[in-house]
Amino acid sequence: VGYAIAGAFIFIHIEEGNTPPYNVTIGYNMSRYRNRTAIHLWNLTVTMNIFNQTNWKEIITKELELYQRNVILAIKEKGYDGTDHSTKTWSISVAFLYSLTVITTIVRRRLKAAILHCRIPTKRPNSTGKQAEDGHSG
Repeated sequence: VGYAIAGAFIFIHIEEGNTPPYNVTIGYNMSRYRNRTAIHLWNLTVTMNIFNQTNWKEIITKELELYQRNVILAIKEKGYDGTDHSTKTWSISVAFLYSLTVITTIVRRRLKAAILHCRIPTKRPNSTGKQAEDGHSG
């Protein structure tokens, strides 16, 4: 457990150093913009005659292209990275679980390798000197 806790703090320290500063406002604004676009598309679908698929597809395509252009603009000019919130990726609980996973994976692989390289007898001689079939001496 001590190694896992130490590993958690190490992961947090390493990863926080590699995280670029995040603009919370752009993430919030893009989230609101995405929701507004989805509502607008839904309203268009409800109010239009969807049996005229050509007209509906044309209008929806224009709206989606506008949304795409604005997302690309936000990525290129404002540094938007697709996240909508400002929470840190590496909380202590997440880092602890990650560290524990790494440690158990290493231990499991070493244990598996040790078992594969060992010869474990499946039959042992019993009191009469004959091999017992079930692996127990009797």
